[in-house]
Amino acid sequence: MQPDQPDKGAGAPNESLLFQSLKVYLDNKTRQQPIIGLDSVTECVKAGSCNQETLYLCVVCQCRIKRADVRNHIMGTLHRYRYIKARHPDLARGWGQAVDIPKLARPLMELASELEKRDGPGIVQVCVKAVKNI
Repeated sequence: MQPDQPDKGAGAPNESLLFQSLKVYLDNKTRQQPIIGLDSVTECVKAGSCNQETLYLCVVCQCRIKRADVRNHIMGTLHRYRYIKARHPDLARGWGQAVDIPKLARPLMELASELEKRDGPGIVQVCVKAVKNI
């Protein structure tokens, strides 16, 4: 697989399908859920395939995510926790090893909101795998 650098133009061929689907949500000034850590997500697609074959890999969570589940994943408390711990360890000091994630949901959402305002949501990486004809 070859990673493509995403274009910032709307609907660019190598722009992430996930990012395209999030544009309206990200532009909504009254939305409740911040989005961070998109730069830790890779969208894997087969060249010439329909969008249903898209798979996502989250580096900070070390998991594969189906297309139907990716939005819930990136808005989830566990993704926020792991992203902040991995990419902003100074903000995770004092959390320790045995963390009660549900109890951190509100503080993580507030911290994610601050990080999104400061750094943006990130840019999803796109990998396109060419399918060879046999």
